[in-house]
Amino acid sequence: TANPSSQTICSCTADAIALSSNIPGTSFSWTVIQSGVLGAAAGIGNNIIQTLCITGTSTGTAIYTITPVANGCTGSPINDTITVTLLDNASFVYSSATYCQTGANPTPVITGLPGGTFSFTPTGLSMDPLTGLINLSACVPGTYSVCYSTNGSCPNTSCINITITTAPSANFIYSNS
Repeated sequence: TANPSSQTICSCTADAIALSSNIPGTSFSWTVIQSGVLGAAAGIGNNIIQTLCITGTSTGTAIYTITPVANGCTGSPINDTITVTLLDNASFVYSSATYCQTGANPTPVITGLPGGTFSFTPTGLSMDPLTGLINLSACVPGTYSVCYSTNGSCPNTSCINITITTAPSANFIYSNS
C-alpha cells in the first residue's frame, strides 16, 4: 500500500508517501512520469520523499508506479498520483517607490490573492499590517523592504523596496538685503 494513495501539494514542497506491505521483508521500487513538474525521480526504499516544483503556470502531476518485491516475487504495481499546485499570487504595487514624509499616505493595490498581511524590514516604517497603508509622517527616512504574505492554500510572499525621504527645503536667503 501507498499512504496516502494520492495527494495535492504546493509547488516546491516535498511529497511524502509511505510504502508498506503485509508480507515481511517486502522491498519497493518506483518509476515516475512527471508532467509540468520537476524533481521526481525513480528510486527504491520504503518512503518516497521528493521536492516537486511546477515548471509552468498551471498545475502539474507526478505519477509514481510502485512495484513491490517479496521473497523473489514481483507483486502487482500500484500508482500514486501527486498533484502539484501553484503558490498563491502575492503580487502588490504601490503608486511609487519613493515617498516624501509630508506626502499623502499610500495604500498598495493587491493584484494577487487578497486577505494577506504586510510586513517590513528594517524597523522605522509605520505601516498597517492588514492594509499596507504607510503613515508617512511617522516614518523614519530610509529604504525598506515591504513584503506581502498570502494566507491561502499555498502561501507565498513577495517583496518590494520603498524609500521614505524628508521634504526638500524651500527656504532661501539673499546674500545682500
